[in-house]
Amino acid sequence: MRRRWSPAGMGRVLDDAFGLYRANFRLVITAGLVTVFPVAVVVGLTQVFVTRGMLAIIGEFETGGPDALGPLLELQALSLASNAAAPVFWVARVFLACAILHAAGSLYAGHSLTLKEFLAVGWSRGLTFGLVTFVLTSVATILLFFGIVPGIFFATRFALAPAVVAVEGAGFETAFRRSWALTSGYAWRVIGFYVLVSVFALVLETTVTSPSVSRQIVASIGNPEAIFAPVSAWWKTAEGLLSAAAVTLVIPFAELAWFFFYADLRARREGMDLVVRAGELAGARS
Repeated sequence: MRRRWSPAGMGRVLDDAFGLYRANFRLVITAGLVTVFPVAVVVGLTQVFVTRGMLAIIGEFETGGPDALGPLLELQALSLASNAAAPVFWVARVFLACAILHAAGSLYAGHSLTLKEFLAVGWSRGLTFGLVTFVLTSVATILLFFGIVPGIFFATRFALAPAVVAVEGAGFETAFRRSWALTSGYAWRVIGFYVLVSVFALVLETTVTSPSVSRQIVASIGNPEAIFAPVSAWWKTAEGLLSAAAVTLVIPFAELAWFFFYADLRARREGMDLVVRAGELAGARS
């Protein structure tokens, strides 16, 4: 891919993200398969079995069916397993996000990375990235609970803090200061980009999980009570695997999109395109 570190429109940012994803698909997906996918399978399967099981039990109660105490205990055990796997999934997802953001610049420059090199984010950078992500998500959620405007303002101004850590190796405090500086005057652009990426991610996830979604829609049209009907273990397993696959496929795109958006704001505020060109010229003369 040709390096273009100059201000870009939303379309080019997403196009660059898709292009880099396609160019390094095998490497990126392999990284997802060894980090996120195994835990996503556990979370996806347990959640599907719990959700489908609860709907079936509700249907049994409405029709005056047999005692549901046994199935309820099974669902409780599955729910506990899902809750136990959720923090592990969060850690795996954060680690993969950090690895993608950290390696994106090298991949965009045309460097070939091994899987080990791709995942080599370092303890310091990885822990700082996780802490920044946790604080950003937690504080934004708390502020949203008390008011939409404060929550959106906080999430918008500090949205690039994780990218700053992954790309620049910045510390905790510096990451938030850098994000504040980079997003100054571009709040609406950040909000619009977040909505755009979320919509694209939702479309991608829906595309991957479309077989299970289509099945449920067709069944509901034919019989509105079909949602409460028992579903075979095979189909529930398929739904869980599709859910895990969707997450594993979407995370890389979302993170690459944020990398190029971060680069775009740097180009707008710091003239990064001029810095890169000057460096290339200096290298050519040496």
